[in-house]
Amino acid sequence: MRRIKLHHAILLAMVLAAAVGLPLNFAAERGLVDPGLVTGVADLGGKVGGLFLRLLQMLVVPLIVASLVTGVARMGDLRALGRLGWRTLAYYVGTSALAIATGIAWVNVLRPGVGSDLHLLEAGATDVSTSVGQHATSVWAVLWQQMESLIPRNPLAAAAAGDMLPVIFFSLVLGVFLNAAEHAEDGEVDESGERPVVVVRRFFVGLFDVMMRVTLWVISLAPIGVFGLMLLAAAGHGLAAFEALGMYALTVACALAMHALLTLPLVLFLLTRRSPLAFARVMMPALLTAFSTASSNGTLPLTMSSAEAGGIHQRTTSFVL
Repeated sequence: MRRIKLHHAILLAMVLAAAVGLPLNFAAERGLVDPGLVTGVADLGGKVGGLFLRLLQMLVVPLIVASLVTGVARMGDLRALGRLGWRTLAYYVGTSALAIATGIAWVNVLRPGVGSDLHLLEAGATDVSTSVGQHATSVWAVLWQQMESLIPRNPLAAAAAGDMLPVIFFSLVLGVFLNAAEHAEDGEVDESGERPVVVVRRFFVGLFDVMMRVTLWVISLAPIGVFGLMLLAAAGHGLAAFEALGMYALTVACALAMHALLTLPLVLFLLTRRSPLAFARVMMPALLTAFSTASSNGTLPLTMSSAEAGGIHQRTTSFVL
């Protein structure tokens, strides 16, 4: 018997959760089923999904540290890191600009909010504009604070708090100097003729290998976790959220669909000449998990493993993602 693929299992879990949760929510709203029972089912789904998210989030810090340090240390020529960094920056700025343009275009086409009572929003906007005017002279101070936030006073505290930018900065610095120490001509040599810094690199390489094995185990639990999260949403909220948001939800959905199905595949084809459909099939587990969990950090381990399965080098995924 052929084993079902992971992304098919995740998609099936989403459909089953919706098929169970939406009728329960519908029945509870009309008094056909005890609302307490439906709430209990939704809470149970939330607890199961929450455990899965915690497992994913547990992997993020050690996986990022090990992958970044290993990736940078393996680059050899640090100029390659600079080239990759500039290309990554250009890609993020370019795709962000395209995403902004897409969003503005769809807002002007569908015009969400037109005809709605926006007096509360206008009052809020007045408060915000007043606040911005009072702090207009502190823009440079804000930028400086952002720069300072990249440098952790305590890397372990930043990791414990889930503050990823300082963790990434520290990992990059550690990887750069590990690379430099390994290739330095004046490095120390122990009694066996091996340089101690090589042991440090091997530790991070081994840690990365172990973390990827743990990641694959956690990923295998994705259908169960996704089922729980979707059951929480379907049984707990039903279609009410979509009904309340209305045209706004349609605008966001259209913009996201255009960016995901047209813009990014076109960029992929123009830059790499790879088939967007073939690459999407490889990335499907990460895409479905991200859609159902709404957590980029939680999906990161799955994104990295899917990208590497798609032929992207581990050094690139470690740095870029």
